[in-house]
Amino acid sequence: MDPHQKVERVEVLNEQMAQYARKELVAEVNGHNELAKRFDLKHKQCAKEMVELLQID
Repeated sequence: MDPHQKVERVEVLNEQMAQYARKELVAEVNGHNELAKRFDLKHKQCAKEMVELLQID
């Protein structure tokens, strides 16, 4: 993956993480704990991919 593609992918992941965080918060506020857990898991999966993409230790 070239540097430009990495930047684009990081931007996509960053936006997805923000969306999942908002959805998780809304689900928690509305008492939907299982749904909140699913959004939290998706948020963490995006973060993991970003870390791997950037090769951060």
